Amino acid sequence: MKKYDNIIFDVGDVLLEYRWKQMLMDCGLSEEEAIRVGHELFDDNDDLWHIFDLAIMSDEEILNAYCKKYPNDAEIITFFMHHGEFMHVARYDIWKEVHRLKTAGYHIYLLSNYPKSLFKKHTEYADFMNDIDGLMVSYMINITKPDERIYQALCDKYSLDKSKCLFFDDRKENVLAARKFGMDSTLVTDKNFLLNELKKLEILHVDNYQYIEIKKLNKDEYLLHQGEKLNYIYILLRGKVKVNHINANGNSMLCSFNSPYSIIGDLEFITQSPIINNVIAYEDCICATIFLSKYHEILMNDVFFMKAIAKNLASKLSKSTQNQSISLNYPVENRLAAYFIVSHKDYIVQDNFVVVAELIGCSYRQLQRVLQLFLDKKYIKKIKRGTYQIIDLNALNLLGEDVYQF
Repeated sequence: MKKYDNIIFDVGDVLLEYRWKQMLMDCGLSEEEAIRVGHELFDDNDDLWHIFDLAIMSDEEILNAYCKKYPNDAEIITFFMHHGEFMHVARYDIWKEVHRLKTAGYHIYLLSNYPKSLFKKHTEYADFMNDIDGLMVSYMINITKPDERIYQALCDKYSLDKSKCLFFDDRKENVLAARKFGMDSTLVTDKNFLLNELKKLEILHVDNYQYIEIKKLNKDEYLLHQGEKLNYIYILLRGKVKVNHINANGNSMLCSFNSPYSIIGDLEFITQSPIINNVIAYEDCICATIFLSKYHEILMNDVFFMKAIAKNLASKLSKSTQNQSISLNYPVENRLAAYFIVSHKDYIVQDNFVVVAELIGCSYRQLQRVLQLFLDKKYIKKIKRGTYQIIDLNALNLLGEDVYQF
């Protein structure tokens, strides 16, 4: 896991949600008319809005230029330009996450394209302004993203190491420009995506990222061995791991598949007990690891890590109860469908199905019967021995969605 010191946000459609179309419709325009006027405002051939962001003309000059070019829409454009406070909606849940990141020790910055008057209207009462350490807005230097100079200007102004910055923006060209500049950047597709990305940064207090080592694991390599002592905490960054348990009779039981940003070894970390389950790389994986003999006490006193542990354990408890219920009460069809859902890679499942039968808790004969049923119903197609292609993922989802996945 890479250590960042600085989190940088665009504003529009990142920290705030733009509602320009709804604002125009609130003025009596139809949706079609609102889209047309929006096109005039933001996609004008003379780049008037871009000039507005650059602040190389006054607000009045920009408005006059719009009204001269689009006289039939002059009244609605004038209202729009004079009442920018109605153009945005607060994203309070995002602001809360920004505050948590600030509390966790990150430095927060803004990097945005905005005209001065509109920026003031949109941020005057925004809570996130209390958490920022600095900002660079296009009107300040007459440069807009994706011009590399605006990224450089932010770094120069606040002496930021670009390699320790993470930037969030809703426009692909701005994200690509940041990456070219040497700054890690994430494209924000919607509010929920951004929320999830921000929560990933809260697994540890920023001061404790220095204790992390990155480890690559090959497919089928063990992270944890049942019965052994826990030496490392793992945070899965990329790939998928399989969790199974060997019963007293020697049979293997599939417990779950874990996806990125799950914490592995959490229960043993808290109870200081031997490892309960085997954890195996289902595909090539990358993990952040922390050596417990050195840093156990530091982690125990890291509020952010302990909170992440609590969430992880609560999720596992809820899901394990569901999995146990399904294993005991649901037919093999559900369990095998679930296995296909979480195991496929580009709709291909390749495995030893004698082992799969043992993992999902059925006989190999039962599994063969269900495989033939799935073939007959054209849910799957046999490619060769041990290899199947999923044909109807929706049908499998109806049978086994979320059964084994945390």
